[in-house]
Amino acid sequence: MRRRIIEAFGDVQYPGDNAICSAPPERIAVEPALQHLISAFRHQDWRTLDSGVLEHYCDDLPLFTAQALRYFLPAFLILSLDSLPAGGDVIPFPVPTLNPADSNGAFIPALCRKFGLFTVQQAKAVAEFLHLVANEASDDSLKAHASTALQYYWSDWLTAGPAA
Repeated sequence: MRRRIIEAFGDVQYPGDNAICSAPPERIAVEPALQHLISAFRHQDWRTLDSGVLEHYCDDLPLFTAQALRYFLPAFLILSLDSLPAGGDVIPFPVPTLNPADSNGAFIPALCRKFGLFTVQQAKAVAEFLHLVANEASDDSLKAHASTALQYYWSDWLTAGPAA
C-alpha cells in the first residue's frame, strides 16, 4: 500500500508557496494559525515532512488548496499506514477529509473539485487506503467514515471519473 501511494503521487509537483492555503489572502493576513500552516508546509517535500508537523496540522487538510492537498496528502496517508505495524490503529485524520459528501450524501462541490485533480492512479491509491481502513480499522467510527467515502465518491470515481 505504501509503495502504491508513493508511485501514484511521486511525480506531483510542489504547488508553490502561494498555493498552500485555500483561504483568501485577507483572511490569511489576519489569522496567525493560517500563516503558521503556510510556513510549516512552505518549501517542503511531502516525502520528508516530519511526522510532528503532519500530526499538528492533521485537522487542517480541508484548508489546503486542491494542488496542495494533492501534493501533501500522501504524507498523511503514509503516516496513517505507519501506525498499523506498531499495533495501533490507522491515524484517523485523512479519512474524514476524503469524504466529499455531507451527512445526507450530497456532494460538497469544493471537495469534489479538489479530488477532481487526482489521476486515476492516485484515486485508486486513495480508494485502496480507504478500503483498508474500512476493513481493518478497529475503530467503528473510522470504518464508517472510510466506507462512506468509498460509497459516495471514490468507488464511483474509479469507474466513471470524477463526480461533478
